[in-house]
Amino acid sequence: MQKLGEFKLPHFFNYPPYFTLQPVREAREKQVQLWKELILDYCRTQKIFVIGLEEEFPLFSNSVIERTLSHEAREAFLSALVSEGHAEWLDKGHRKCLILWHRIQDWAEIILNFVKDNGFEHSVMTVEEIRSGIESRGTVLGEESDLWFLWRDGTSINCMFPGNQASMEKERKMYLTL
Repeated sequence: MQKLGEFKLPHFFNYPPYFTLQPVREAREKQVQLWKELILDYCRTQKIFVIGLEEEFPLFSNSVIERTLSHEAREAFLSALVSEGHAEWLDKGHRKCLILWHRIQDWAEIILNFVKDNGFEHSVMTVEEIRSGIESRGTVLGEESDLWFLWRDGTSINCMFPGNQASMEKERKMYLTL
């Protein structure tokens, strides 16, 4: 089995037709499903938050079989993630895509359950307090999580996630009323 660093690639990654958009509907649906799962799994394990369509991304090419996904295929696979709520386009031109390991509604449920389970109703907490608090250890909200926030401001999409220096500055000031 081929690996990308420590990440084990699925068998289909070495099958050339999966690097070309399939014309038959049933085959394309299967292809899109496999690519969505691969992209989410890879981004989650490698802590990748943004994929640029026109930038190098390890999954989009396979030197072993000398294949690369077309721009159309990349956009199709990422658009499928967007339609399911597992990604958001960061620009109108669909050049950069924010990968959401958990859909926004899933995050809302996770945070609500955390608040209820720990008696934090009617509290105010920073994002950092949630991520690094004792109550969060060993949970999806813990420091090693992909906890971030996405909000719409007029026509733009703003996001904040761990490891992004500009986000970290905003994070210190962002409070959640629970």
